[in-house]
Amino acid sequence: MRMNSGTPKPLTLLPNGETFLSEAIRKLAGYVDETVVVTSNVVLSHPNFVKAEGCHYRVQNDPTGMGDAVFTAGDLIELHCDVLIIWCDQIGITEETIARSIASHNYGGSNRKMTIPLLLKSSKYIEFQIDDGHLLKVRQAKEGDFVSDLAPSDIGLFIVSDGKEFLSTWLDGGREYSKGQITSEYNFLPFLEYLDSKGWVLNEVVASESDGLGVNTQEELVQALRKLEK
Repeated sequence: MRMNSGTPKPLTLLPNGETFLSEAIRKLAGYVDETVVVTSNVVLSHPNFVKAEGCHYRVQNDPTGMGDAVFTAGDLIELHCDVLIIWCDQIGITEETIARSIASHNYGGSNRKMTIPLLLKSSKYIEFQIDDGHLLKVRQAKEGDFVSDLAPSDIGLFIVSDGKEFLSTWLDGGREYSKGQITSEYNFLPFLEYLDSKGWVLNEVVASESDGLGVNTQEELVQALRKLEK
């Protein structure tokens, strides 16, 4: 495991006693009417796992990509007018940013909208190429794309309209479009540019630096906690 721990990453303990997973669920509790956790059997069967009251759980049996992970919950996605997606290892996301993103998403406009908080990051991992309000390309270093030194990047929080159409667009071409050239994973971020090409409106929200604190290693966890303490 990248965290160099026998504990699955979602169950990594934070100083406040929460785990990555339970903290994400707590932050969302006041803003969503249903929560579904997509995870693995390794997490669900771990002795440190505590089932959250009122949450739905779906198992991604094979790690075939984050796009596939999201749509493992397709049965629930298609029932909702709006869907909020969050990566639980983005531990810096604040409730204030969640609230602002939801408010911005709900403020008029298209019935087919994707609201994405963005900020400039120097991680050289992800780059959102946006021009005239359109998401032209999401560059991913892991798929061999060139990523600029300082580039617009997501924070692991996305809100989309029309769950039923969101799901059908994934199944009707979006999944294959999002397959990585190097990893062969069915990624989620390229699907956003596919949505743009199908007429979905991009709604940008400005995120703070702390919102972008994600964790893949123990070193990143230590650095993120130090920044959050300031």
